[in-house]
Amino acid sequence: MAYEVRDWKAPGCSLTLKTDKLSDRETFSAEINEKYGEGGGLNANYRTVEALALAANLLGEEGLKYGQDFVFKTSGLDEIILDFADKDKLGQADIIISDYLFKKANNRKPQGTKKPAIKCLLCGAEMKLETYDTTSYFQCQQDETHRMSLSEWSDFQHGGESKEKVRKAMLERRTNLQAQLIQK
Repeated sequence: MAYEVRDWKAPGCSLTLKTDKLSDRETFSAEINEKYGEGGGLNANYRTVEALALAANLLGEEGLKYGQDFVFKTSGLDEIILDFADKDKLGQADIIISDYLFKKANNRKPQGTKKPAIKCLLCGAEMKLETYDTTSYFQCQQDETHRMSLSEWSDFQHGGESKEKVRKAMLERRTNLQAQLIQK
């Protein structure tokens, strides 16, 4: 079943990517046009196809599975839209693609998709992407009770949440986690 208009699994979990940021390929095949004339339906927009293949490959290298964690939603004028199973998967994909695009824009050879350093809002130490059961989150490398959800990180990065609001959520989570650790 296609999901071009309606949400795949959860509302607000789409990621729009500019095809010209991912792919430098021409939109049509000069080789096909030269040999056969206009390619028509068979002469697909090669830049869009390559951008989708590249995005899916980058996400797959980091463990996101097509059809399980994300699907191709649709394409528009110079863009592709992917739909994710939940906000955590969307946040994880946003980090992976943003890191790739940053490296590409700064003429650095993208080697894998090493994540950018994310600092803990509580203590300033580096945070690392972790997964427990099926939930991904950022965990502080200095204090395991300092955690930030991918949704919080994504909202904070894109101006949806203030630093103080995310900090407050992290403090509440820390209190709950400390209580759980004491009980063990």
